[in-house]
Amino acid sequence: MFNLNPRLEKERLRFKKDIFTKRTNNKIKVRKLVEYDCLCTPGNKEGKPKVNQDNYLIMNHVWNCKDIKIFGVFDGHGDNGALLTQEIKNMFQNYFSKNDNFENNHNVNEIYKYLINNKFQKIYELFQNINDKIHNKYISNNYCIQCGTTTNILISFYKKNTINKIISINLGDTKSISINSDNQIKSLNISHTPNITEERMRIEKNGGEVGRVEWTNGGPLRIWYQGKKGPGLSITRSFGDFDAEKLGVISVPDINEYNIDEEKINIIIIATEGLWTFLKNEKIMDIVLPYYDNNDVIGATKKLTEISTKLWEIKNPCEINDITIIVLYFK
Repeated sequence: MFNLNPRLEKERLRFKKDIFTKRTNNKIKVRKLVEYDCLCTPGNKEGKPKVNQDNYLIMNHVWNCKDIKIFGVFDGHGDNGALLTQEIKNMFQNYFSKNDNFENNHNVNEIYKYLINNKFQKIYELFQNINDKIHNKYISNNYCIQCGTTTNILISFYKKNTINKIISINLGDTKSISINSDNQIKSLNISHTPNITEERMRIEKNGGEVGRVEWTNGGPLRIWYQGKKGPGLSITRSFGDFDAEKLGVISVPDINEYNIDEEKINIIIIATEGLWTFLKNEKIMDIVLPYYDNNDVIGATKKLTEISTKLWEIKNPCEINDITIIVLYFK
């Protein structure tokens, strides 16, 4: 159940060879991404396996620059969620593979500065263009009426003695957190759900209402047409979801940048909603820290998946969500 994709295992082992020696620079410990692992596990419905609507993207050379890496998760929903998630993942992969986005500039510092100085305009445009492509392709049929995907993407910029930054991008209820050397937890992005006041206000301004579906132990807030059953979406931003777009669901991501060394980041966890629903950040940290101390990133992803799956079985046994987790170690 918890075996890695063979291709990913090759990537991980090859990457692990490049371990950075610890040192200090101006009293700030220099950290490098030294190891990572990803586990993508399908859920089930009423005890039967279902199609995995999650997906992930890992790229060790982005925009033809070996000093830029991508780690991303995608969480699909609706009848065509798995196919749409794969299609959108392919669009991201295609974009990050092309260097003509930066006039063939291969310098990691210059690419980073361009993104920052332009206030991430290229990334916002990317998300808009992807959603436009989905609209142009499927607006004439019902393929994406109640079907969509969320995503959380981390872009890593590292070159010895020059740059050690990340850009974290979120759309929907996928999420990433960091854990630093003082065991402090930070959410790297906002989760776009009706629980957020600004998000709820936009939905209500567009004629929607927010209500709760009751599970065994309570359920998430969802978006509804006033006085109707649909669409019942628990997120306020996504790709697709043409029906919910009428109620203010948008495809604009939340983007933040961080300095790995200044933040003293040891661990980053990127995951789909399946991990975060029933596990609090503090519990996730408690689970991962012993594996970090033992340099065991595979054990961390396995244990997180195992525990979150058991919690789904207890709290919502009729339908267990897909779970995709990427764990990054910095040392």
